[in-house]
Amino acid sequence: MKAKVGASLFVAFLMGSTVWAQDAAQTGYSFDKGFPTAATTEKAREDVLFQRAVTAYRFWYPTVSVEGIFNGNRVAGIKDNGGLGAAAAGAAPGGIDTQLRHALRIGNP
Repeated sequence: MKAKVGASLFVAFLMGSTVWAQDAAQTGYSFDKGFPTAATTEKAREDVLFQRAVTAYRFWYPTVSVEGIFNGNRVAGIKDNGGLGAAAAGAAPGGIDTQLRHALRIGNP
């Protein structure tokens, strides 16, 4: 039993130590006596800002997309909270513009 626990701890130590032993060429981070260099701290800040920008983009993308749909409905003449837009899909003579006008009942298709 003690041998199994000891072996498990040894394997866990080896697996955990590989994370800390990454090459500076892979990460772009360099350390001097265990402390990050000025270039490393700047790169870390830039990496964090980039991650925050990606997170914000992914969080707000659906909201911006829906606002685009609302603006398209306004252009088509549908009032906010006053109508419902529908999009027709499929092959029909006249192309998508005619299908959209027919679905929204705008003009004579």
